[in-house]
Amino acid sequence: MNTSAVQEYAKDLIVKELKAKLGTELGIGRLHFQPFNTIAIDSLYLYDQSNERVLMADKVSAGVDILALINGKIVITSAWLTDFEVHLSKDSTDAPLNIQYVIDAFKSKNDKPKAKLDIKLNAINLSNGRFSYDVKDRPFKEGQFDANHIQVSAMDAKFTVKSVQEDSLNIQVKKISLKEKSGLEISNLVFRVISQGKKISVRGFELNLPSSYLVLDRCEVDLTPTGDTTKILDYAVLDCRVAPSYIAPKDIAAFAPILQNFKDLVNIRAHISGSLNNLTLSELSVNYGEKMHLIANAEVKDIRDSEKTYLLGNVDELTIGINEVESILNNFSKNKTQLPPQLKKLGTLSFIGDISGYLKQLTAFGSLDTDLGIVKTDMLFGLNPRKGISSFVQGKVYTSDFELGKLLDNKDLNKISLNLAVDLEKPVYGKIRGTADGDIHNFDFKGYTYKEISLDAAYDGLRVDGRLNVNDENGILNVNGLFDLTDKENPELNFKAKVKNVQLANLHLAEKMQHSYLSFVIDADFIGRHIDNAEGYVRIDSIDFIREDKLFQMDSLVARVAGFPDNRRLSIRSDLLKGDINGVYSMSSMINSVKQTLGMYLPALIQPDNKKRPEEKPNILNFELQINNSESLSSILNLPVTVLSTSKIIGSYNNINDRFNLEIFAPSVKVAGMNIQSGYVAIRNPHDTIDAKINALVAGKKNTINDVAINSKIKDNLINTNISLINTGAQKARGNFSISTLLTKNEAEPFRVDINTLPGELLLNNAGWKMDQSHITIQDGLVSVDNFRIYNEDGSQEVKVNGKYTQKDSNDILKAELKNINLEYVFQTLAIDALQFGGAATGSLFVSSIEKKPYANTRLEVTDFKFNGTELGKLNIFSELDDETNQVMLDGQIVSKENKQTKVDGMLDPVNQRLSLNFDADSINIGFLNKYAETIFDNITGRGTGKVHLYGDFSNVTVEGKAFINDGSMGIRFLNTRYSFSDTIYLKKDLIYFNDLILTDQFNNRAHASGKVAHDFFSKFMYLVELKADNFLVYNASHSVNPLFYGKVFGSGNGTIGGDESAVDVNIRMRTEANTLVRMNFMEDVVNEYSFITYKNKQEEDTVKQVKSSMLAPRNDGGMDINMNFYVDVTPDATLELLMDPVGGDILRGTGSGAMRFEWNLKSSPRLYGTYNINRGSYNFTFQRLMERRFDIQDGSNVQFRGDPFDATLSVDAIYKVNASLNDLDDDLASKVGQTTIPVNCVLSLTGPLKHPNVDLDIALPSTDAEVERQVKNLLNTQDEINKQVAYLLILSKFKAPGYATPGAQTSDFAAVASATLSNQLTKIVSNIDDRWQLGTNIRYSDAELMYTEAELLLSSQLLNDRLLINGNFGYRNDINLKNEAMITDIDIEYLINNAGTWRIKAYNHYNEKYYILGQERSTQTQGVGIIYKKDFDGLRDLFNYPWIRHKKDTVPPPPVVPDSTQKGSTLSPFIRMKKK
Repeated sequence: MNTSAVQEYAKDLIVKELKAKLGTELGIGRLHFQPFNTIAIDSLYLYDQSNERVLMADKVSAGVDILALINGKIVITSAWLTDFEVHLSKDSTDAPLNIQYVIDAFKSKNDKPKAKLDIKLNAINLSNGRFSYDVKDRPFKEGQFDANHIQVSAMDAKFTVKSVQEDSLNIQVKKISLKEKSGLEISNLVFRVISQGKKISVRGFELNLPSSYLVLDRCEVDLTPTGDTTKILDYAVLDCRVAPSYIAPKDIAAFAPILQNFKDLVNIRAHISGSLNNLTLSELSVNYGEKMHLIANAEVKDIRDSEKTYLLGNVDELTIGINEVESILNNFSKNKTQLPPQLKKLGTLSFIGDISGYLKQLTAFGSLDTDLGIVKTDMLFGLNPRKGISSFVQGKVYTSDFELGKLLDNKDLNKISLNLAVDLEKPVYGKIRGTADGDIHNFDFKGYTYKEISLDAAYDGLRVDGRLNVNDENGILNVNGLFDLTDKENPELNFKAKVKNVQLANLHLAEKMQHSYLSFVIDADFIGRHIDNAEGYVRIDSIDFIREDKLFQMDSLVARVAGFPDNRRLSIRSDLLKGDINGVYSMSSMINSVKQTLGMYLPALIQPDNKKRPEEKPNILNFELQINNSESLSSILNLPVTVLSTSKIIGSYNNINDRFNLEIFAPSVKVAGMNIQSGYVAIRNPHDTIDAKINALVAGKKNTINDVAINSKIKDNLINTNISLINTGAQKARGNFSISTLLTKNEAEPFRVDINTLPGELLLNNAGWKMDQSHITIQDGLVSVDNFRIYNEDGSQEVKVNGKYTQKDSNDILKAELKNINLEYVFQTLAIDALQFGGAATGSLFVSSIEKKPYANTRLEVTDFKFNGTELGKLNIFSELDDETNQVMLDGQIVSKENKQTKVDGMLDPVNQRLSLNFDADSINIGFLNKYAETIFDNITGRGTGKVHLYGDFSNVTVEGKAFINDGSMGIRFLNTRYSFSDTIYLKKDLIYFNDLILTDQFNNRAHASGKVAHDFFSKFMYLVELKADNFLVYNASHSVNPLFYGKVFGSGNGTIGGDESAVDVNIRMRTEANTLVRMNFMEDVVNEYSFITYKNKQEEDTVKQVKSSMLAPRNDGGMDINMNFYVDVTPDATLELLMDPVGGDILRGTGSGAMRFEWNLKSSPRLYGTYNINRGSYNFTFQRLMERRFDIQDGSNVQFRGDPFDATLSVDAIYKVNASLNDLDDDLASKVGQTTIPVNCVLSLTGPLKHPNVDLDIALPSTDAEVERQVKNLLNTQDEINKQVAYLLILSKFKAPGYATPGAQTSDFAAVASATLSNQLTKIVSNIDDRWQLGTNIRYSDAELMYTEAELLLSSQLLNDRLLINGNFGYRNDINLKNEAMITDIDIEYLINNAGTWRIKAYNHYNEKYYILGQERSTQTQGVGIIYKKDFDGLRDLFNYPWIRHKKDTVPPPPVVPDSTQKGSTLSPFIRMKKK
């Protein structure tokens, strides 16, 4: 076998068989084998079915272990493949490999189980090999790894196949090196592969690239997801852990061409998992240079397609120095670049976040920490993206307190917090350009931090075009526009802006405009360099200006300027101002031209610039202005002039001939606090004198009108003025004054003003005053007054001023003297309503200077000093001027008639009309508070001791402090109650409150009150008072005060009284107490007859009419709405009376219990809810005003209220007790019974609606047995018969025998009438004395022969707050037939142990009439005593009321369900709308 012939024969046989099996060209140059262990093949080649070469090898050899082969194992001791080429290809992505036919040729043709193979290759060596793989229909990619076109050269490898079995593999690679056409080069690769099934494990992995070293601690591949070998790269699952290694990114530039210039080393450590085309990178650690450290996780998709390769990662930590940033940027480009110096100020950068994007451009999203602050980014960045652009930045930037000022070297800027989207680029030649949009959350400018700014801008170096929105707590600004400096000679400004609630002072833009808010919309379009050649317009719309509590609004303001220098036009159009200025004029020279003209008449006052008159700029113009109402603007800006109705200003000016004309028409204006009507001003200079005329009607306080005329002539610094005043109104005024004013200005002397006033008279507020001639000089800070004196006609009141004042000389003193000045007259004349002082003031005022500062002091004595009409005593006060604040400091004392002293100190600010006074009071009269609290309380009285601060302006004052009120009292009108107290009251700027104040009613009952009264300078009151009371008088209205609901209510519980000046809400939760008596009259004043007794036709008008709503309103003299809500737990301690007939006097009166809710207000009828269960009571029944019978209401009766009291539902059972003779009814019945006179109860049942109740009458015999009652009922067998008998019993106290009965000796009708009349009169007499007692008589005798006589005295009473019940019947009886006399003493005494009456003690003595009739000698009296327990129940649980037995569900409750009123604390909401701070 070792001979060449045999080997050649074998070679030809093998080639022949393989060609036949494969069907393609195949060749072997030489076959050499040594028996049993070695085989070698030279010049091996194979072509595919397309006749393309698949394999070519110069030498292939292998050593085989024959003994192992005999045992079914293939063991190759060594194998060599030298100078070989392998070419794999596919026609398309889905086509099979070009060697598929080889695989198919050797595939088993049957389904028989294959023999188990065990293959071992102890040593395999590959040398100088080449490998290629092509997908022919896929395009080529240049300069990067192309998975569809792979070309490998210089492949050398050494490895050992320890075991190759059908389901396992064990291969050790000792060396692999190769080069790929994309530039990828592997210097050495070492690893070991072990597989079990489709799971492959790689161990000992070490990869050396030209400048990189990669080590894997572990690497496992799972091929289970796919069985298609062509898709292994797509679905094979990889799990690999990278040990600390280093990589030069340029070594993997084949996969990321952008890294081709990245030569620096990067140290890495990571964990890689996923498919080979979609990898997940975790636990990544990267270090670069000295200051770069990265810990991150990433996911890489579409690795084999670099165009689609996408990186998604998150960075747990990234720290990098600015030098490393610059180095990395240079590694991405061949050209070296330097970062701008501003960026270098950022220092060391730290990033935490996410990084994502394609390999050509990366997006960073996360938090970047720099030396200047934190920046959160979502950025796309790069260098040299296209030709002509050196760098670009795109994406979003977020900052928090980033020091922008340091970055840009701008001192006006400081920190910024923003959220911006930017797109910037820097041309190679040129300025930065791009766009930015987003939000700036805070931005420091000029010491203020702006809030909520949104930006959208485009900038190209000369033009700014965009949008700016500022949403700050101190203002909102929206700007859209263009500012173009492209044409420097005619720059263009075109923008639109919206300003809302800008607070200029808070923004440090206008410090003096405190508490102001400005809003407007502006549209501007101008072209021009300065004011004299500008053309365009400005339009301002929707102007709102708020300052404190003042408001100015304007719909629009449009200013247009146009024209050439020889014909300029300026027009203004707005709601407030309309005007036109036409002519030849120059705004830049206008002011100096006017000065030159006026300087001719008042050279001492007006001095123009010492320049030649600008002849080249003439100012010849006509103007006309119309000013509408300016109240809101003048008020908010504190302007001295306010236009109330449309005014006009017209005129002309010519600076060539120095002539001007000005006319002002002001129908209604306010100037310096004066209301001027029909105002007219004319100023002109027709010759060498300025003539000025002012005519006006000045409205004074209290609607007075003063006709004022002022005429002045001005020439040569002299102003002669005549002033006349006439007022013919209720507060008459009249006067005439002449004043001459001379202005002097010499070079040697300072400016001087001399004012001479002539004698005059003045009638002011119906009081005559005179003024003497005086002279006033003002020069260089010196004010000299000579003989200024004003006094009334009788000289009792006087003001004199004389002296000098200057800050330079402290010896100069200006003195003002006051004599008996009536302060009440002064305050009435000045109409100062917020402060009403009174008394006669006498004293002096001194004005001087100390250390060149102004000083003033005043000493006044005010007798009968009053405040708000309350006399406080005598006031002595000293005041002085504070030169720094210009405020008058006060220090005084008030001594009352009781010699109690109150100290007063504080200040008055006459300039700003403000005051601040401190009172240290000792028993001062607090009646002055009635002015501020009269809408809530009535006649506040008491004495106050404490410290109180009174302050505010002259129109609005308030108080702070606390005061102890002794013997204080106040009334509440709508409750008609008055309470006294002595406690501390606390006062704040807008709040008066008290805590746990003890109120005492007129019966010395106490309640605890806590409350607060909010106010806005003692107006716009809002208040809330919480009450906790125990047996306290909470309502006390007489019939005259409230005829519908009156009486006294004593209660225990809690409640609130709250509301404002327009409405008060009274919410009370209470339990009624003893002495409570409430009378309710919901019926009409006049009722002819009871509707339930009188039958009427349908056409007749109802005699019971609903009360008009005006009659239902609670009494209120203050004009406010009163809403009363009473939640009442009614107890038997309270007595309720319901008037059924106002004319006849029928009253339902009772005590009982129930949960009630009562609502009442001015705008609706009273509403009453709940069920009132009557424990005991009476119904006072009258008949035609002739007879009155009191029915006793039976326990268990109730009245249900469901809202409208007229719709109340009655369920009342009442009885009237009477003794009647059965002989009057039927003689046989009386004989059988053995009784003649028996007790009879007349039963009255009222059911149904209150207005039209259903009335049922019945008769009950309480002391007879059932048989007697049955026989009586048999006689009275119809309802009509019962009604008739009840009528006889009520009127005559006797039965009336029916027609079918056989009466015996009947009682005399005359005696019955006399007895009823006497009983009725006795009852009225006793009721007038004490309505707790009721007396009655009953006299009966036979009409025939006076065979029978009986006289009774009936007595009943309810004593001890209706707890002791007494019913008695005392009488005499004589029956001739029986020859028997008897004294009758029937008495029942019952005492209610508890209010509800469920437990009672009863004692009685009853007369036994049966023994009297039968003549038996037995005891005629029966006595007894006992304890009674009475309770209504539906089951045993109700009867015994075990505490552990609870009802899970109640029956339908009567509306409403009222909480327990005795629980501690207020159950009402304590909330009340209070003034906002």
